Amino acid sequence: MPKKTAYANKEVTIIVGHKERNNLMVTPDDRVFTGVFGNNGRLSSVGKDLEGQELTVVVHIPEEN
Repeated sequence: MPKKTAYANKEVTIIVGHKERNNLMVTPDDRVFTGVFGNNGRLSSVGKDLEGQELTVVVHIPEEN
């Protein structure tokens, strides 16, 4: 598993709710929003109200040319 700081400043899509790794489907009951990893590797936009809930985090890594 990479270090959290490897994701520093990367944009992410966050899906609240349980998702199977091989079946990433978003339903009308899911909350979906964007965020970013800070310099310390912590996610922005994830507040205390989501504590204890399962999150799926999709990291947007730009392709290198």
